[in-house]
Amino acid sequence: MGAVELPNRIVSTAHQTTLVHEHLPTDDFVAYHEARARGGTGLIVLEATAVHPSGLLTPHTLAGYREEIVPALAGVAETVHRHGTRLFVQLFHGGREQISDPPRAPALAPSAVPSLRFHVEPRALSAGEIADIVDGYARSAALAAKAGVDGIEISAAHEYLAAQFFTPGLNRRDDEWAEPTRFLREVLAGVRSVAPTLALGVRFSADSEAAKAVVGDIAPHVDYVSVALGASSTYLGSSGIVPPPPLPENAIAALTPPFRVEPPLVATSRVVDPVEADRLVADGRCDAVGMTRALITDPELPRKARDGRLDEVLRCIGCNACIAHYHAGTPIGCAQNPRTGRERTMGPAARSAVGRRVVVVGGGPAGLAAAAEAGAAGHEVVLLERSDRLGGQVALARSAPMHAELARSLAVNYDRLLAALIAAEPGTAQYARGLADSMGNHLSDLERLVESSSSRHEM
Repeated sequence: MGAVELPNRIVSTAHQTTLVHEHLPTDDFVAYHEARARGGTGLIVLEATAVHPSGLLTPHTLAGYREEIVPALAGVAETVHRHGTRLFVQLFHGGREQISDPPRAPALAPSAVPSLRFHVEPRALSAGEIADIVDGYARSAALAAKAGVDGIEISAAHEYLAAQFFTPGLNRRDDEWAEPTRFLREVLAGVRSVAPTLALGVRFSADSEAAKAVVGDIAPHVDYVSVALGASSTYLGSSGIVPPPPLPENAIAALTPPFRVEPPLVATSRVVDPVEADRLVADGRCDAVGMTRALITDPELPRKARDGRLDEVLRCIGCNACIAHYHAGTPIGCAQNPRTGRERTMGPAARSAVGRRVVVVGGGPAGLAAAAEAGAAGHEVVLLERSDRLGGQVALARSAPMHAELARSLAVNYDRLLAALIAAEPGTAQYARGLADSMGNHLSDLERLVESSSSRHEM
């Protein structure tokens, strides 16, 4: 990508973590991204970073225009660079989109067209205000370059400010800023002028007809293009930004051809399986894959894939607990990985100095997670389940088409976690009564092992 070479084609794309205090990264923010770098991610693009006070999307948005961002970003860059990972920053202005609760700052946009989702009616920007925001992109890029990052990505996706300028119906101006691509081209030129050695890219929404119309004009000005799905301004569109099942895996694949212009293409949205990701690249759908939610669940995914340990990958189940934390204003979390967002304070499972017998009552998701954690710590685990199936309410949800993938993936995760513990500690008593496959049509290896163990013990 320009002068920057990535060690591999797996990307953690820009996503909000809420690990931000007073618009600056926290120690937890650094630890979160270091875990993904340590796990072998080739490129990390830091979350949307505001270029101007009017562009702050939430109280937890990074402020890239403040001088204090330099030492904060430098700490992130130094940390991830130790693991060979490249670090980019996504520069952003929300325009009329404001997620934060009232009272809100005045919303600004190319024209006074309300946001359907947030019911915000913006004020049309003056020409002088537009120039000031363009300068904010350049200032933020200069500060990021000073911090030692490797690249800058401009957010022109999801109907945020840059996209509002080139989307018909949202730009009703009659001055020089009426030309659809002028704002974005001015931003790119400003960033390039202050950070000429950094990689420069732009992110579009692949399901936006307006983005398809302008990408050809923008391509000569960037080192890469990144595409995702969705738009912030409607409820349906916003669900596409972080699309859950039953939207099929690799949903982005069919939409990449219009964006296969000269620069390398990064594609993200529902890419969760390393084998499928590799196929997307081999088929020419893209040059690199954004596997953001997969990395939220398992930051070691790239290293496991490289080492041929695919069966050890903890799989994203598509529940969107991660994005739910963001909208609740709480630190990022994961329903499958308790360490996500807690990397600084909750290290990898360690063997306990004193082994104990741990009884877990209930074989639902919480019980399975507790059993896996206790077993990983070296304890003897007794799992009790009163019914003839594991999985609790998630097992029941498997019969619902919209939840089938979630239930199936969760079953695979816990089957592997618990079976691995039994294989590692064959002498321990890990068992349950009357287990039958709750989430499929066959007994899993775990259940066969548990049944054979339970037949040797009295409860």
